[in-house]
Amino acid sequence: MTENNDQPLMAKAPVIPQIEETSLTIHGESWQIKYYPEFKEILFGKDEDESEALKKDLVKQLEIYCHNDFESHRLQLIVQGAPLLFGVFPKERQVGVYSPRLGRELFLIEQIQLNKDQGPCEQLVQEEQYKTFKSNAERVASLPLHSYPSSYDITTRRYNLPDLINDPFYQELELEINTKAQKLVGYLKQYRPSAFEKVSDFGLDLTARFALMRVHLLKFLAILPSLDHDKKGTEVKRILLETFRRLVTDSTKAKLLRKKGQEAPLPNYLVFLLKAGGFVANLIPAGQLADLVRNSVRFMAKRFIAGENIESVEQSFKGLFSTGRDVTL
Repeated sequence: MTENNDQPLMAKAPVIPQIEETSLTIHGESWQIKYYPEFKEILFGKDEDESEALKKDLVKQLEIYCHNDFESHRLQLIVQGAPLLFGVFPKERQVGVYSPRLGRELFLIEQIQLNKDQGPCEQLVQEEQYKTFKSNAERVASLPLHSYPSSYDITTRRYNLPDLINDPFYQELELEINTKAQKLVGYLKQYRPSAFEKVSDFGLDLTARFALMRVHLLKFLAILPSLDHDKKGTEVKRILLETFRRLVTDSTKAKLLRKKGQEAPLPNYLVFLLKAGGFVANLIPAGQLADLVRNSVRFMAKRFIAGENIESVEQSFKGLFSTGRDVTL
């Protein structure tokens, strides 16, 4: 190559591959397969016996994607260990075979277009073989991604599953389910939570919104059952005060670092409540504080745990039944 106005000049025109054609029967219909000669051995083998076997394998791979109600799309498949790009055009019942990710085609077209006004490429771009090659590559390169069959469509066809989206029967079923769901939502809106449920919901909301609450409070709750040996309550009090202190300290640090989202600092009112709670807890004798903490945790757990034995479970069920609710075990 030589340089001319900073543009590379080709000394010899590149070889444009011919496009060969054959046909395969897919879903009982004849589909036209277009490919380059160098792919023939990969796709169809060397002899007749091998060709029949490879054609069956190729049809088995393609039939999942060759449905008349699919839009045109492209995909990459492995054929005899070689990655090849396939363009599927259901309306025309055509399949094109290309180099992986259209790498060869796009490179050739780009270089030829850069040199189309000079050297051997000036005549090449006028030849019918190049025009066919270029239009064939541009055809598959320009396919819009939004029209491709989804993973749902492919999986449904691959395993012969019921089409829950497009089948009219399931559309009617979905409409019926939505109607019942809206009715159920109406019943849920009629429910009025108790003061206890409102308080526990507030605590759960804080735990979900702030990572600091999850880390420190849930750590304390995880440690608490292992402190049953602490009859005097000194360890329970020490760890509770440490939890309050760490929450305030880490929240201040998060505020200085201007952290956002889950790592954001706690609201000012909550920091004030934690400081006040720590101050009050420090004044309460260890034994009384430990009993208060254990009883509070046990009371809060009743919302999520039916009971510690059959008798207590029965009482919980009666309370639920009295409000018109049901239970499962």
